[in-house]
Amino acid sequence: MVAEMTGGFFDPLPRFLGDKDKSDIIVGRSGMKIAVKTAQHNPPHYKLTHMKEIEDATHLALCLYKEPEGQVVWIKEKQEFLDNYFVKSYGYGPRYCLA
Repeated sequence: MVAEMTGGFFDPLPRFLGDKDKSDIIVGRSGMKIAVKTAQHNPPHYKLTHMKEIEDATHLALCLYKEPEGQVVWIKEKQEFLDNYFVKSYGYGPRYCLA
């Protein structure tokens, strides 16, 4: 969904050792890199275990998936996340979050 909206490239191939916390979508030659998170609970929160998950990102995208539909909730610059995130525990350790 985000790749379609932005005209970006998304590599759908699964990686045996994970994506090494790299951005999910690359847009054009501008260097825009989007880290995407998908939530199933409404209202959705963008949740990170470690800040390194967005280290190479320039933008973040939050999606909501309720079978059978999904939607892009927002796409924001990474700096907005860094300026406004809060820390919350969901029962499995603290997470860096933005709603």
